[in-house]
Amino acid sequence: MLEPLKFQIELNVLKHLGIGLYSSTPSVVTEIIANAWDADANTVSITLDIDNDRIIVEDNGHGMTREHVQNKFLAVGYSRRTSESNQDLSQSGKRRVMGRKGIGKLAMFSLANTINIVTRAKDSDAVAFTINVKDLLVKAEASTNGANYPVQVVDVPSDFTLEHGTRIELRGLNTRINKTEGFLRPRLARRFGVFSDSFHVQVNGRDITRVDAGYYGDLQFLWYFDEATRKMIEPLATALASYKDADGQVHKCVQGVDEELAGEPPCLRMGGFIASVDKPSKLGNGDESLNRLAVFANGRLFQEDVLPELGDARYFNSYLVGEIHADFLDNDAVDRATASRETIRHDDERFQALRTHLRTVFTTIRDQWDDWRTAQGYENTPDKNPKIVEWLNTMKDPRDRKAADRLMTSIGKLNLNNDEAKDAASKNLLYKSAVVGFEKLRARNELARLEHITNKVRL
Repeated sequence: MLEPLKFQIELNVLKHLGIGLYSSTPSVVTEIIANAWDADANTVSITLDIDNDRIIVEDNGHGMTREHVQNKFLAVGYSRRTSESNQDLSQSGKRRVMGRKGIGKLAMFSLANTINIVTRAKDSDAVAFTINVKDLLVKAEASTNGANYPVQVVDVPSDFTLEHGTRIELRGLNTRINKTEGFLRPRLARRFGVFSDSFHVQVNGRDITRVDAGYYGDLQFLWYFDEATRKMIEPLATALASYKDADGQVHKCVQGVDEELAGEPPCLRMGGFIASVDKPSKLGNGDESLNRLAVFANGRLFQEDVLPELGDARYFNSYLVGEIHADFLDNDAVDRATASRETIRHDDERFQALRTHLRTVFTTIRDQWDDWRTAQGYENTPDKNPKIVEWLNTMKDPRDRKAADRLMTSIGKLNLNNDEAKDAASKNLLYKSAVVGFEKLRARNELARLEHITNKVRL
């Protein structure tokens, strides 16, 4: 007779590393996708069946035998990196695994009241079981040594036909959490850098792609750390601006920056990109803002935003979005992640080296951003004032036009108020004063005096 499957867990662990740690559908589904990646799956299918109050996630990874279910899945804290011969590689040896702590499975308990799981390893019988989260909580509350909770083994569903893989069904969903496709799809696209022909993730039958992240079509300027990223991002950035060099040659506003970190530890390389949009409002605001510089390790979000830690609060930052891929943060025995795996320990030597390098890169980017913005001219300034364009077009002397254009472009780049209407009103006052001052200097043939004023506006 088969031994019953048991889930042993302490109340504090369940509450603080499961129910209390994860607070959104994307964070929960992220953990399930990461487990599928670690299991060498090449397809993950997510079905949002909101009418029936359930989410189904199915993958064609290695799946589990009954023994694996008991000794790995139901063992909280089981870590393949320390317990298996491949350590930080998947069973196939072709992927670096994303999981480390063995607690990601607890994320499901924050989203659903009932968890139904069916899984099959190749050439093995399928096993199906149910976890009732409320019952588990009751047992954990009543126990001083942790709940020894027998999970309910059930019949394998007739529609589970995978030769190997796992299906997880979350039922009785948390009513306070957004579970719509429109909410989930872009957020998953921003949490992974591994979606590709060899790893498809679908929501309601449609692949998640990089385009779903929702900002590539608005990118104006692009800086990349590695050539592979440039080749991947540039075709998606359909609104990239161009500039003319001293010889009149036209170039896209795309530039490589140093991918190798200087100093100690040596030989650390990063990938990814930093980009800017022409208007901060295109990145949204508040909790929905995409004005972030996310850090990834092994293809998964490692820290949602590192921008506030770079020590530069100038308005230039509000135009930025990007991804930093730093696999060196998760390729050794050191666990640099907090429990949720969405923040990095700030005292870590490698993370400090990354921040130092990014601050250096920002100096280069900031100067080039200013030059490229000026090179766009006033007519390409977002929210340009048609009266100013009309005034610029009255100038016969190209030298006058160039000087006036530069002045108006500088004003157009300013942010004077976070409220768009108030910002526009303040700029209009500046435009009026600048036009009056410019015309006075032009009447006196003294426009050369403008050259004594720096043409760089530090924001």
